[in-house]
Amino acid sequence: GIGVDNSGNVFFGGAVADQSIVGATTLNSAGGSDIFLAKTNSSGAIQWAKRYGTANADQIIDMVTDTAGNMYAQVFFGSPSFNMDGQIVTSLIFGVCIAKFDANGTCTIAKTTQNIAIYIGGLAYSPLGFMAAVNSTVVAKLNMNCDTLWTRQIPTGLGAQCLFYDVAIDPSGNIV
Repeated sequence: GIGVDNSGNVFFGGAVADQSIVGATTLNSAGGSDIFLAKTNSSGAIQWAKRYGTANADQIIDMVTDTAGNMYAQVFFGSPSFNMDGQIVTSLIFGVCIAKFDANGTCTIAKTTQNIAIYIGGLAYSPLGFMAAVNSTVVAKLNMNCDTLWTRQIPTGLGAQCLFYDVAIDPSGNIV
């Protein structure tokens, strides 16, 4: 994913495997793939790069920035527990969370919903990590503290698929 703040700084992230060098920072994977995020200034110079991960596959699905320079990311974590700067999210097998990072890349909030771990526009999973409904898609709205305001589950029927992964911020500052 990629996002730009009001100052023209560019935030980007995704997944990194093995070893990657972003600017002057070497990112070494903990195993599988790990999430990474980085920031450039408006001239394109790398300001910082960070990695979070487990021995399994972890990745940023999508991200967006707000006017204050915070970044919100949909994060898939492939282990029962995932720690980003002391913000710990858990699931029985694997999970998805929404994480808020400040302008320096520090994770300040990481949450899953109470009933289902979700992509903010994507597939629905139960707390056990299994599909909540056969081929079900979820759309959710969260506030700036990553609290769920509402979710809508959209069943697509047996054998059908409706997949999308996205995150956006509405004019009121809510994450959609």
